Amino acid sequence: MSNRLFAQAQQSFSVGDAAATERYCRKVLESDPEHADAWHLLGIVHLKRGARAEAIRFIGRSVELEPRQPQALTNLGNALRDLRRLDEALASFDRAIALVPDFAEAHLYRGNTLFDLERYREACDSFERARRLKPGDVRILDNLGLAYRMVGEADQAVQLHRQALQLQPQNADVHNHLATALCDQGQFAEGLACFQQALRLRPQFPGAFYQLGVALANQGRFEEAMQCFAQALRLRPDWELPTMGLGTSLSFLGRFDEGYHWYERALRMRPDWAECKYNMGTSLLGRGDYAAGWPLYEWRLDDPKNRHKPKLDRRWDGGPLEGKRLLIRSEQGLGDALQFVRYAALCKARGATVIVACYPPLRSLFENCDYIDEVVVDAPAGGYDLQIEMMSLPYRFGTTLQDVPAAVPYLKTNAEARRKWAPRFAGVAAPRIGLVWAGNPREHDLAASRIDVRRSMKLEQMKPLLEVEGARFYNLQFGAKAAELDECGLRGRLTDYMSEVEDYLDTAAIIENLDLVIAVDTSVVHAAGGLGKPVWVLSRHDACWRWLRNQERNPWYPSARVFGQTTAGDWAGVVERVRQALQATIRRTGANSCLETVTDP
Repeated sequence: MSNRLFAQAQQSFSVGDAAATERYCRKVLESDPEHADAWHLLGIVHLKRGARAEAIRFIGRSVELEPRQPQALTNLGNALRDLRRLDEALASFDRAIALVPDFAEAHLYRGNTLFDLERYREACDSFERARRLKPGDVRILDNLGLAYRMVGEADQAVQLHRQALQLQPQNADVHNHLATALCDQGQFAEGLACFQQALRLRPQFPGAFYQLGVALANQGRFEEAMQCFAQALRLRPDWELPTMGLGTSLSFLGRFDEGYHWYERALRMRPDWAECKYNMGTSLLGRGDYAAGWPLYEWRLDDPKNRHKPKLDRRWDGGPLEGKRLLIRSEQGLGDALQFVRYAALCKARGATVIVACYPPLRSLFENCDYIDEVVVDAPAGGYDLQIEMMSLPYRFGTTLQDVPAAVPYLKTNAEARRKWAPRFAGVAAPRIGLVWAGNPREHDLAASRIDVRRSMKLEQMKPLLEVEGARFYNLQFGAKAAELDECGLRGRLTDYMSEVEDYLDTAAIIENLDLVIAVDTSVVHAAGGLGKPVWVLSRHDACWRWLRNQERNPWYPSARVFGQTTAGDWAGVVERVRQALQATIRRTGANSCLETVTDP
C-alpha cells in the first residue's frame, strides 16, 4: 500500500504537482511513519516552496531513519545553508561526500557553503573537485571563478567566467561575474560593458546593479555607486548588501548621519552582521566619535574573514596589569603596528611586563622601544598572563579624540643604525626630503588591493615636486613600485639607498636624517610620525578613518600635515598644493638650511 502511494507521490512530483505530492507523502507516512523516502520527498516539496525550516525537519527525519542517503544529506545541507546555519550545512555535505566521494553536486554545494563562510581558498578546492567530476557544468565554472576572484586571482577568474560564457552566452549571471572580475583586473571599460550586457539580458537584475555599485565605489565614484545600490534595493528591498553599500558610500562622502541610518537599516535585516558593525565603527572613528566607534571596531574580530585566527585565551579585559605579563599581538598591516605600538607604553605604565609580537620587518625597530620588555615575531604559546590584539588597545584605554596618546617620538633607532646611515647625509645642507608614492598592493587580499589602487599614485604624478628648487630628494619607496625610478628616468633625480635597507630599523634611520617625508598613506607615514619627523600625508578622497576626513592636522601625529584629494582620484590637485607648500617653506627657511618649520601651514 505505502509503496503504491509513494509511487503516486513520485509521479505527481515529476509533473510539478506539489500539492498532490505532499498529499500522497502524508498518506504514506500515516501508514508507515518510518518511510524515509516519503519524509525526504516531503522535505523537498517544502524546500521548493521556500519553507526551509519545515524542509529541514522533514529531511532531517529521513536521514535519522536512513543515514546513508547522500542526496538527502545534500538537500538537507542546502536547506541549512539557506537559513545560514552554515557550519551544520557544511557537516551535512561532508557526510554526503563521505558516502559517495565522487558526488559532484555535494562538492559544488560544499564549495558554496565555504564561500558563504568566506573560506575562499577551501571553496576553490571544493569547486575544483566538482569541476574534475563535471568539467562542462556552467555553475561549477562560474562559482569557481567567483572563489578565485576572492583569493585575488582575477586572471583565473576571468578565464573561468569566459569558459562558462562559451557554454551559455546568454547567462546574465556569468556576465555579471565576469564584469566584476575584469574590474578587479583594472579593466574597468570592458567590465562596464559586461555589466551593461548583463542588464540587457535581464533589465531587472538587482545583483548586477549591486556589483556595478561596488565596482564604482572601488573607483571612488560613490555618487554613481549610490544610484546603483538604490536600484538594487528598488528591485529587492530587503537586501542587506546594497543597504550597507549605501551606508559605506555616504560615510566616505562625509555624510555620516545619512550613512549611519543605512547601517542601522542593514543591521535590522541582519542583526549579527560583523562586517556591517565594523564598517559602522570605522565610519564613527572617521568622524571622530571614538567613544561610539571603538566598541563597534571590535567586531572586526568576528568577521568571517578572521575565522582562521583562533580566539585569544586570557584576553585582557582592561583590568589591573600590575605584575602581569601582557602579550600584545600586532594585526592588520605594518602601518597599523607602527601607529598603535604606542599603547605598549601605557600598558607598561600600568605595571605590566610588555611582550610585543610583531611582523619580522619591525622587530629590530621595536627592540629599541624602552617600554617594550620583549619583542617576538611568532607569538608564543605560553609565558604570558594576558594577551590582547594591538588595535583593541584604544578601546581598552577608552581613547577619545581629546586624549589620543600623541607624545612623540615613541619610536627610535639605535647608535649602530645612526652610525650606519648618518655619514650618507653628511654635508647635505639643502632640505632633505623623502618620497613614497605607492603602497603594498597586497594582490592576494582583495579588499586591501582595492584600497591600494585608490591610495597609491605613479611616480610620474609626483614629478612636479622634483621641480622645486633648493631641495634634495630621497627615495623611500620599497617593493616592485620602486622600479618606476628607472621607468620614469628619475633615478638620478632621487638619491636611492633602499636596496641596502634590511628592515624598518634602516628605514627609520634614514628618516631620522631627513627634514621631511612626503608620502601617500603607507607605513612610512606612521614610521615618520612615530619618530616625530615632519611628514606630509597625501591622502585619497575616501580617507582612512585615522585621517578624520582629511583634516589638515591629525591628533595621532603632531608632526603630520594631511593633503587630501578634494575629488576622487585627483592626485594632480594634491601634488600641486604640496608643491606650492614646499616651495613656500623653502623660501621661508632658506634653500641651504634644514626645514625647521616645515609643518607650518
